[in-house]
Amino acid sequence: METRNFAMQQLKVLRALREIDPEMGIQTYSIFLQIALEEGIGVMELTKRLDVSGASASRNVLLLSKERTSKRKGYNLVQTDYDPQERRRKMCSLTAPGRKLLTKLSQLILPKPSLRSASG
Repeated sequence: METRNFAMQQLKVLRALREIDPEMGIQTYSIFLQIALEEGIGVMELTKRLDVSGASASRNVLLLSKERTSKRKGYNLVQTDYDPQERRRKMCSLTAPGRKLLTKLSQLILPKPSLRSASG
């Protein structure tokens, strides 16, 4: 029964991601989660943490950002800023919509506190 609940929770997460883009890939989702874990992480650090190429990390960060290209919008879940100490380094963090999505996903997965434990 535990594995069934796990599978159901994961399907809920996938449905929530499909609302953003039905074709969102696991690599894009992984980069979103890594940025959520380490706000301020650089694109090059993402390549090391997730074992992806620099081009792939940059492409996915751009997809997760507000402006994907001049003609196509991104997801607006992350933003990048240049590191003031090292201008070549881009630091990634969640936007307000990104935090909202993270909260929504965590509510789908994490167990809800029971009334019993809350009252005593």
